[in-house]
Amino acid sequence: MELRDYQIEAVDALYEMIFTERESNPLVLCPTGSGKSAIFCAFILNMLEQFNGMRFMVVTHRKKLIQQNYKTLKAMSPRIDSVLNKADEFGIINIICVDECHLVDDKEKSRYMRFFDGLKKNNDKLRIVGFTATGWRLGMGKLTNGKIFTHVAYDLCSRDQYCV
Repeated sequence: MELRDYQIEAVDALYEMIFTERESNPLVLCPTGSGKSAIFCAFILNMLEQFNGMRFMVVTHRKKLIQQNYKTLKAMSPRIDSVLNKADEFGIINIICVDECHLVDDKEKSRYMRFFDGLKKNNDKLRIVGFTATGWRLGMGKLTNGKIFTHVAYDLCSRDQYCV
């Protein structure tokens, strides 16, 4: 699959953020239908080419998105509900990609936070990368205002991007 220019820019920006901001959990903000699955699949494949043995996981909240991600990556992306109580079974995960990450609640007892905390028991350096068309969450404002995501690596959703 050939990536569009902005998808290549997003992969490059994410790759750079991962290596320059070592403690970051970056976001990629792209509109609906812009190919976020292709972006994170290209990012994962790029990382695997560079770092043999790195382990990734992709989670989302809907079966339809899992099927879409599966077709793109050719690997199963678990629904958060199906892995919630099984974090210890995955061993070390280096990077987890969260599709539709605006749905992630950063409250301590939320299902995502419990799962992330479980994965961190095996790797306290776990990186969490979020993908969404919506960089906001009700009650939180910007997703970077919460406890999980720290930076925006790439933003194709801002008004400035539409005015180019």
